[in-house]
Amino acid sequence: MTNQKTSLSKAMLLGVGSMLLSEILCLFVAFSCAMLAVSVPAAKWFSLLCTTGIHLGLMADYAVKIAKRDRVEERRFQQPHRQSRPFWMALASISPLLLLWVLLLLCRIGSRGDFLPAYRLLNAHYFQLLNLLTGSGTLADVSLGRLCVIPLCFLVTFLCIVAAYWAGYSGKSTTDMQYES
Repeated sequence: MTNQKTSLSKAMLLGVGSMLLSEILCLFVAFSCAMLAVSVPAAKWFSLLCTTGIHLGLMADYAVKIAKRDRVEERRFQQPHRQSRPFWMALASISPLLLLWVLLLLCRIGSRGDFLPAYRLLNAHYFQLLNLLTGSGTLADVSLGRLCVIPLCFLVTFLCIVAAYWAGYSGKSTTDMQYES
């Protein structure tokens, strides 16, 4: 039982690491497309698709790798993993995004400073989506309804990790999934 908890905590740390790698790559792509997005409005949507694709692809790859490792460990040690494992991994992976969103929401409700520019940088996966939702205004200009749309993006990431884990656990690889018609 302790091996399983240690393995789950290691998987959670790998998830946060994958999220940070995704953050760095998405920040690079977002700023690469930012200059083009100023003059061409469709470039914001292109940048959004690129950063979201990179982010979801890296997180799905992480989940499939963990699932395959879990299958090997399950066969080797004859100890099945819990069904809730991918949910905890996905929750740990999106927890930095949730914490930043709560901080943004508290700044908006309390009117203490403008955390929106920093939030855009810290949440590079959805940098252009934030630009489309919030405009170029300050945090005080953004409605609470628009801020409440942001966690739906985290739900997409959460579901991607869970689905990729179960696909990998059932024996599929990301290469097989990519080339299936």
